[in-house]
Amino acid sequence: MRRCRADSTGYGPCDACADDAVCNEEKCTGMRSDAIGASVPGCCAKSGRCGIDVSFFASNHGYAAGCLELDAPGRADPACPSSEIALPFGDGKTITLQGCRTRDNACGYDVNLPAIVNLGCTASPRKLPSE
Repeated sequence: MRRCRADSTGYGPCDACADDAVCNEEKCTGMRSDAIGASVPGCCAKSGRCGIDVSFFASNHGYAAGCLELDAPGRADPACPSSEIALPFGDGKTITLQGCRTRDNACGYDVNLPAIVNLGCTASPRKLPSE
């Protein structure tokens, strides 16, 4: 993902910039991903650090997730399972997210998608109930 210009305008005539947020006096800039063709708003994660609001994308895939911290701390842990996910480009490619231990000592996934976003060690999202 790339950040919008300092004046919150897009990089091109059709490029929309996501909303920003302020967390503990730090500006949390929304991001634009050309890879998925979408803007994601900045937000304040539970930790008080900057994040991105993935609720729209998560709910479209049956998960409950809101503001995810950027570059969240964690450590590799072979006791935490890895997960293979489909990349959001629709071309069928997958990537394996390695298991990690979050700051809360829960198993999560190291979500570092080059050219898209680095969320760091992120807790597993909760599956939404089926309708």
